[in-house]
Amino acid sequence: MNGAHVFLDRSAQASPDFPAIVHGENVMSYRTLQRASCALANALIATGLAAGARIGTYMSNHPASFVCQFGINRTSYVWLPVNPKAAVPEAIGILAGFGAEWLFVDRQIAEQADAIRGAVPTLKGLVCIDARVPGLIFLDDWLAEFPDSDPSIPVGPLDTAVLRTTSGSTGEPKGVKRTNLCQVLQVMDYLTALPFDAPPISLVLTPLSHAAGSIALPVFEARGTHHILNSTAPDTVLRYIETHRISSVFMPPTLIYSLLAHPSVRTFDYSSLRYIIYGTAPMSRHRLAEAWDVFGPVFAQVYGMTEASSTISIFTPAQHAEAMAHHPGRLASCGRGSPNYRIKVIDSDGRDAPAGTSGEIVCASYEIMSGYFENESATRDTVRNGWLHTGDVGYIDRHGYLYIVDRIKDVIISGGFNVYPAEVENVIRLHSAIHDCAVVGSPDEKWGESVTAVVELKPGCALTVAELIEHCKTHLGSVKAPKRVTIVDALPRNLAGKTDKKAIRKTFWREADRAI
Repeated sequence: MNGAHVFLDRSAQASPDFPAIVHGENVMSYRTLQRASCALANALIATGLAAGARIGTYMSNHPASFVCQFGINRTSYVWLPVNPKAAVPEAIGILAGFGAEWLFVDRQIAEQADAIRGAVPTLKGLVCIDARVPGLIFLDDWLAEFPDSDPSIPVGPLDTAVLRTTSGSTGEPKGVKRTNLCQVLQVMDYLTALPFDAPPISLVLTPLSHAAGSIALPVFEARGTHHILNSTAPDTVLRYIETHRISSVFMPPTLIYSLLAHPSVRTFDYSSLRYIIYGTAPMSRHRLAEAWDVFGPVFAQVYGMTEASSTISIFTPAQHAEAMAHHPGRLASCGRGSPNYRIKVIDSDGRDAPAGTSGEIVCASYEIMSGYFENESATRDTVRNGWLHTGDVGYIDRHGYLYIVDRIKDVIISGGFNVYPAEVENVIRLHSAIHDCAVVGSPDEKWGESVTAVVELKPGCALTVAELIEHCKTHLGSVKAPKRVTIVDALPRNLAGKTDKKAIRKTFWREADRAI
């Protein structure tokens, strides 16, 4: 079995000169992308790395993002994508923790090359994708030294293709192993639920290391074109959709909300749009209805998680339309299970819950992870008897629609990104003025949930909200830093003396219309 590069290769054979990627003035054909990915695979193989070596990417969206993804996938190595929004200390923790041996970066990240090299002892090579930087290999020069034919490395369906990172309740990163079969089945799920009747023109706005990366593969299978836009400014995005006749785009709800707030949002032509795919965070019903009125009947929701895929369930435009017309309460759902998934809800005893009864959502599929990297105990806790325990509480109605009610785990989903409270709390506690703290998610119209810190200061110490937020941004980056901070005299505690997060969270969610 081939890996995900089969989707590129099929389209390159059928339409070699068709544009695969557009990035500003740069247009890359299917033939050029295929050949570049083959050259990269041969270059990596020539380094003599052992099978299973982790190859990292830490870069903003760029045509080379796809060259790296497909090139690594042609080898026996494992792609380790790092979110470009991650602060450098966080990225170093991921790269060092999972033993990255080669790393591809852009010119901005290359400025931190010495710090990365010094902190990642396994690193053997650093490649810059878009500039000649002293001490780093320049991608174009490197690829020119190697043949652009496929290396024909045997790839098995259950071989690990990608190692995606998440964090546990302790904030320590876990590596999620996803196989070649996972990637292929996910593409089948997308194209079954969301088919194209013509080669799609896709707009890439969010990091390819994140959900956008998995949603990109079906476009290659459908011989479509990806337009990479390194801006989410509303006017720029709306104008680009109109000018380039975009037919498909993935956006977290936060980005959709910012587009809706643009004063001229109703003046652009959106007739080319076939799908606006949203996910990673809930979208309020009234904002969804507003977006439907502006952009048309083009919305599709996906529900997934790092340990599975982004296609556990899909809520198609046709299902949205039916809900709008006849079942408005169904707009709170995230659709029905994908063809390659079995989904059920179980009670606290592990028994199947009746329709309409809340419990933990579990799923089974060849699309779920093969396990956590070098963490068998965590794997056993999460995957039991073939069923992945999502940590989400929800229910399935009598028509098969899945609804998420709340989360068992403390994870905060803010703007489509997972933020783990323990990680933020550990950074807050580094500040000399902090006695104790608790981090929870609070309702936010724009971000879905807002990272919110409640802090207790040491006696005699002073600290402003702005100072604490800046402290967190320095260590964590802007995504994980708190958006709201409340300073209290004393944190609420339960009878055991532990911080009562449930009580804290309740104070922020009391007036909200949903618990997630």
